[in-house]
Parts: sequence; structure tokens; C-alpha cells
Amino acid sequence: MVLDPSGSGGGVLRNLCVIVAGISLVVGVLGLIPVRLPGWMYPEWHEERRWRRAEQAEWEAMYGSKDEGDGRAD
Repeated sequence: MVLDPSGSGGGVLRNLCVIVAGISLVVGVLGLIPVRLPGWMYPEWHEERRWRRAEQAEWEAMYGSKDEGDGRAD
């Protein structure tokens, strides 16, 4: 049809190639759409989270945790 001007059916291999090419085009076009990913998927977010946890651990080591004592988390 498209690749065979004589119109002789083509076969399984041609159909497979057309399907793979079509899927590739669809995936390529969808890849052009800008999508913002969640923060946890970026390395900078993890770096900042580790830095905050280290700061919190350092602060708690010096001054203690707010949660120590009566069991209430104010």
C-alpha cells in the first residue's frame, strides 16, 4: 500500500515496521510536550533535603528535640 506501489499485501515484516515507526513517532511527539516532574525526581531536591536533615540533626544534637518529654508533639 504505502511502501509497495503494486498493492500486493506486504506481509508481516512490513506491518511490523509500520507499527514500530508509528509508535516511535507518537513517543517522539509526546516527548516534545513540556511536563514538570515532581520535586523528588530532581537531584537538587534530594541535596536540599539532605542538607535540611543534617541541619536539623545538628540542631537537635546541640539543643535537644522538641518531642522529648511528655510524648506530645507540639
